[in-house]
Amino acid sequence: AGFSQGSGTLVMNQASGTLMLNGLTTGQAYDFYVQDSCATLGGYSIWVGPFTFTPMAIPTYDIATVTTVDANGEPDSLNVYCKVIGTVFTPDYDGNNGYSFYVQDGTGGINIFNFSDLPSGYQSQKGDEIRAVGTILFYNGLIELEVDSITILSQGNSVGSPTVVTSFDATTVNEFIKIEKVKVVDPTQWPAAGDNANLDIATATGDTLVMRIDKDVFIQDTMMTAPTGFIDVTGVGGQFDSQAPYFDGYQIFPRRHTDIVDVDPCPAPTGLTAGNLTKNSADLSWTSTNSGAVFNIVWGEAGFLFSQGNVVPGITTTSFTLTGLDDDKMYEFYVQDSCGSFLGNSQFVGPESFSTLIDNVTDVNRVSVPLMAFPNPSNQGVVMLNKVGNFMVFDVLGQEVSRVTNNNRFDATNFQNGVYLVKAENGETIRVIIK
Repeated sequence: AGFSQGSGTLVMNQASGTLMLNGLTTGQAYDFYVQDSCATLGGYSIWVGPFTFTPMAIPTYDIATVTTVDANGEPDSLNVYCKVIGTVFTPDYDGNNGYSFYVQDGTGGINIFNFSDLPSGYQSQKGDEIRAVGTILFYNGLIELEVDSITILSQGNSVGSPTVVTSFDATTVNEFIKIEKVKVVDPTQWPAAGDNANLDIATATGDTLVMRIDKDVFIQDTMMTAPTGFIDVTGVGGQFDSQAPYFDGYQIFPRRHTDIVDVDPCPAPTGLTAGNLTKNSADLSWTSTNSGAVFNIVWGEAGFLFSQGNVVPGITTTSFTLTGLDDDKMYEFYVQDSCGSFLGNSQFVGPESFSTLIDNVTDVNRVSVPLMAFPNPSNQGVVMLNKVGNFMVFDVLGQEVSRVTNNNRFDATNFQNGVYLVKAENGETIRVIIK
């Protein structure tokens, strides 16, 4: 500031009414003068000025700080010029000259936008950590940073895991999200290669949401038709709402065809076991990955016809106690997950076998019941015995291959096919065939 005219830096033939000055010192005051060149009239205007300005440091903000909204859904930071630092987690949804990709910084996400590529020629790559400088803008509900500078800080960074959501709202916009077990309502909405489309997707909670298939990430070039079963969808939360207040038009944008994954809507239970065995009861248990599921059990004596088994429906926990059983008897059970009318039921899994204990007090003669194994022959897996006790298992060469202590089963999963001998403490011995 304070320079004499004629000693400053001259910029000529500026076609527009704006000029970007680079290389200035933060906090230093500068003056400038402006003159109009009236070329068609063959003259110049007088110089006007000086006009004084002081470049200030560009503030760096967390993304969450510049993406808050007011009661109308509009950004509190509209037109703020700032820097953000974040990691790219999407491809560029602008397939032409320009940008529309997303970064996240641990506090939130934001769309990086410009109608044109920057002079640096930067092209976004997933895992790039960048410093982006620009102005906070707003387009149909979507908060954007219109950039004029992008600097790569590092590359190859992890983008982390998406947040699993059950619906879309203001909290999912610009965020890395995943929605599970949804279904395309109308597969005929699926776009042809080179086209965009909004597809309705139905959820287990009864909502109908929108999945946006963007032509510039080429999903439909690989997936020629819509998935017809249940899918998980990963992507970035979007919004397109052209009318205030801006609290509608929420979407999910998958980033590539691998973000759309076929899934089993109601996986079957696993880990069926029977424990706390008595002469007339058994505690059955299993595991399930289905939130809020209820379960059905079918049980009966070993070898029962499934269609004639005893049915216990509507169990709301992953365990159940069977009572009223006969002592010294082998039983089997199957379990099914029931995930509701939308997701349906799993297959029944089983059978899992168990034996009740012998009542030595009320019937001392029952101890003479011969030792038995089930199934026998076995195709490998758990072999059940009809008595609880201590047993040793030998192969045909007389080598001990397993030892059972106070139990009524042994695991033959790793046994080779062949004949094995099971010997009780009292010397009683039976033959078991593994095939």
